[in-house]
Amino acid sequence: VKFGLFHLTENSGLIMISKRLWNSRSLLPELQMEESTYCQLLAEFFVSKEKMSEIEIFSNYLSEETGLVTVSTTQVDGRVLSSVVNCGMIEHPLTGGTCVAFVSGSKAARLKHIDRGSQVTITARRGWAWSSVTGPADLIRPEQVPESIDKEQMRLLLREVFHAAGGVHDDLEEYDRAMAQEGRVVVCVTPERVLGNP
Repeated sequence: VKFGLFHLTENSGLIMISKRLWNSRSLLPELQMEESTYCQLLAEFFVSKEKMSEIEIFSNYLSEETGLVTVSTTQVDGRVLSSVVNCGMIEHPLTGGTCVAFVSGSKAARLKHIDRGSQVTITARRGWAWSSVTGPADLIRPEQVPESIDKEQMRLLLREVFHAAGGVHDDLEEYDRAMAQEGRVVVCVTPERVLGNP
């Protein structure tokens, strides 16, 4: 694991710092603390990371770079199709659980893959660290809105996903019109598996 200029390893619950790097004080002239103090701070940092749930870690990734991620689905021939979108965490409008959501063009190939049963993998990378979620997706289309969602709720849902992904718009009414005219679809992915290298 990389932490600043220090390369750390985790073994049997212990965080160890490279003696060679520690002794190279010229690399870090601003570091004014004892080795034991620094190692203790590092240990506390990693313990706090362990206390965070995997989905919380993924959510933290989305809070950076306006939720920029890679979305992957499986084509009918088994090949993987990937593209870049902005997404955010919201309450699933149908189940009430936590989901990762993004707005998709109505003609995007990924929608056909999902209709056919493809699961969705969403991967966020920030520097050398990454986190991904995989799970089934629900498509909420304006022309096929579920009974529990009316037209007004669909408009607000599109806004909610937009804001959750860090979106900002000077004229939200214009945004609403554009989403309706383009028939934009809300994709809600339920995380069943979370992987990463934070």
